[in-house]
Amino acid sequence: MSRSERGTAPLEECVLGNTEGHTTHRLAAHYGQYAEGARHDYVERSGDPDFWQNGSYWAIAACPGNGEPALFTLIPYSDEAKRPEADRAYALSVLKVFAERAAAGRRCATPTATTAP
Repeated sequence: MSRSERGTAPLEECVLGNTEGHTTHRLAAHYGQYAEGARHDYVERSGDPDFWQNGSYWAIAACPGNGEPALFTLIPYSDEAKRPEADRAYALSVLKVFAERAAAGRRCATPTATTAP
């Protein structure tokens, strides 16, 4: 697997875990054709044009150059990560920080408000 300098890769990922060392969520930043492909995949899988499903959240941001908006996602890794409303605020705040940092690294606009169920 090859690596790209930050700000040039079409996909960035971050994995979150719990205190027991188990993966709980996957964050991703998709750019260009990867963003378009990811949006298509979410709609195809969920049938939901808003891309929200089972504890997953997303945000978008306009980016310079390719005209395609970036897509930032937070997806539960397992059913155990799909927790009640109390964890929703945490998930949304994590996605917000990740999306803002990733967007800034690409000179993209501030990401839109994340989705809500």
